[in-house]
Amino acid sequence: MSISWPIGSLHSLRSGKRHFQPSRRFRRSWLNLGGRAVKSAGSAASKLCPQKSANGPRAPQHMFAGTNEPKILSGLPTFNARIRLPYKDMASPAKLTKDFEKAIRALEKRRHSRIFSIVHTGGPPHICHPEVRRLLQHRDKFSSIKTLEILIHSPGGHADKAYRLARYFRGHCERLNVLIPMLAKSAATILCLNADAIFMGEFAELGPIDAQMRDDVEKGQEFFSPLDEFKAVEFLREYSSDVLDYLSFVLEHRGMSVKQALHEAMHGTVGIMNPLYSHVDSSRLGSYRQVLAEGQEYAKRLLATRMDEEEAAELARHLVWDYPAHDFVIDRNEARKLGLPIQKLPISEEKSLISAISGLGEYDIPFVGFIEHDTKTKTKGKSARPIRGGARKLPTAIKSTPRPAIAS
Repeated sequence: MSISWPIGSLHSLRSGKRHFQPSRRFRRSWLNLGGRAVKSAGSAASKLCPQKSANGPRAPQHMFAGTNEPKILSGLPTFNARIRLPYKDMASPAKLTKDFEKAIRALEKRRHSRIFSIVHTGGPPHICHPEVRRLLQHRDKFSSIKTLEILIHSPGGHADKAYRLARYFRGHCERLNVLIPMLAKSAATILCLNADAIFMGEFAELGPIDAQMRDDVEKGQEFFSPLDEFKAVEFLREYSSDVLDYLSFVLEHRGMSVKQALHEAMHGTVGIMNPLYSHVDSSRLGSYRQVLAEGQEYAKRLLATRMDEEEAAELARHLVWDYPAHDFVIDRNEARKLGLPIQKLPISEEKSLISAISGLGEYDIPFVGFIEHDTKTKTKGKSARPIRGGARKLPTAIKSTPRPAIAS
């Protein structure tokens, strides 16, 4: 298909203007291009699959005549029907939320527990102030809970809010379990560290707890890990050692003594490394170290409730410093090797939770809190209210006696 360029638009290009301003006719032709492509593809599909009738094959050009709904050709939907097919039976957000509540209600009955859900399905929601406010709204429901289970599906959030939630959950139940069917990363991992048991599905994952921060002046709107700066300094230290070893080895084999070769190699190494170390800001490294120490200290305090203090400190340090990336996967086996109380989430419960959470994910619906239980009992059958004008039933204590006949 050839495209005609309007003369005025070409003139604007020749005149040296910075921005190309297409005319109204040009924009209208491009807006209609998508519709013409769909129509042409639909006509091509009709030619390939003509609809049959009693009198023989029907003409393809009359396939959509008199109706807005596409018809089925030889048992297959038309091109337009295939486009709308995935969205035709999509459930509404209210129905998906009810399905999630139904799944949690059945799981509570099966596991004999109360489940507090923290589910973030895409978008901005994360562990932050709304979760704390939601917890305050549900405070009266935490009384006399024997087994409390926290369903977590979250990419993370603020470490201080996760720490406050974890301490509150621990203090308001006899046994605390965590259910992770898929995802509990970053601050959501901190939320799991003081649990009696962590039930993980086959595809569930925890993550490192190095904090993420944003520097609008230097790095823009994107979040980054302050651990990156320390990894860079660590690389420079290893690189400087390698340069020193190489230069001293070369100079020694050129006939210099060991002392003289080492002296000259040190001068050469300083000359190579000084320009690289000049880009390191020590004050910024100090602030980054403080941010990382916050999450490490929260993790150590939560882990100390179920293990020795030295073991808790070492595990907290490992979760912050020893992984190569913030999104590194800590699966069920890895978490068990770290010493966390990992248990296998039953496959039936895992499938049920993944299905319910995936339903919320279709519309990015977050869910935080308990499931409401119906306390009202519904009466079966018809209403007991008497019908106006009908005979009323006498109480069982009063017996009806027939009236004596009056003599005429």
